[in-house]
Amino acid sequence: MTAGRVARVTVRAIERERLAIYPDPATALLAGFGPLAAPVLRRLVDRKVRKVRGAAP
Repeated sequence: MTAGRVARVTVRAIERERLAIYPDPATALLAGFGPLAAPVLRRLVDRKVRKVRGAAP
């Protein structure tokens, strides 16, 4: 993402008095759904770490 795009998004958000600024849809989705997905992702990562630790010599 270019600096110009970030600047345009920032200015537009300030003009609209937005409390949060997301430069692209992926970031907005991550901000919105990240807290909902966090417990599931933590479990998946923890399971993978346990598996790797158990396989290490």
